[in-house]
Amino acid sequence: MLFVKIAGQRGTREILSMLDTGASFVVISTEDAIGIGYDLSAAPRSRVVTASGVVEPPRIMLRRVSVGQLYTEDVPAICYDIPGGEISALLGLSFLERFKISLDYKTSTMEIVDP
Repeated sequence: MLFVKIAGQRGTREILSMLDTGASFVVISTEDAIGIGYDLSAAPRSRVVTASGVVEPPRIMLRRVSVGQLYTEDVPAICYDIPGGEISALLGLSFLERFKISLDYKTSTMEIVDP
């Protein structure tokens, strides 16, 4: 789990997210998407396979996604309320693919750097 800062059309939020290398997109809750200025009724929808089955959530483009000092702009994301309520956001490949990631299982550490 890590804090991620997301910037949208009319605002910024810092949200607790789970790093998920199996998620194709950054996933944020509908509440967070609306809170940073997105009209989800006008957003295109994408078919996505989740642990709960196939869904068609709204797809948006986040203006900026930051983790610590690392950031990138124009990050595709989907708006989906993850069942269970413990997790409200996922940091997926639409962010991670832009960086070099090193995992060290022996020391239980991960390093993300801008190449």
